[in-house]
Amino acid sequence: MITETVELHQAFSWICNGCGKRNFERGVNCEMSSEEFQEAKERLGVEPWVEGAMVMAPSKVKCKNCGEAYTTE
Repeated sequence: MITETVELHQAFSWICNGCGKRNFERGVNCEMSSEEFQEAKERLGVEPWVEGAMVMAPSKVKCKNCGEAYTTE
């Protein structure tokens, strides 16, 4: 029986152009007040009852295998 829990974090997956290895980068949490969060949900068309976090992709990544660095799209 499983008794421990872990916290999940949203992440982005990408393939290195240099070595072809898959990498994972943790998402960047958007820090905002509850009012800003509600306004952002309205602008994005998210239902008011939906809970969660606003997460952005990192603007730069570096391969953990070969060290190549990239900007992201």
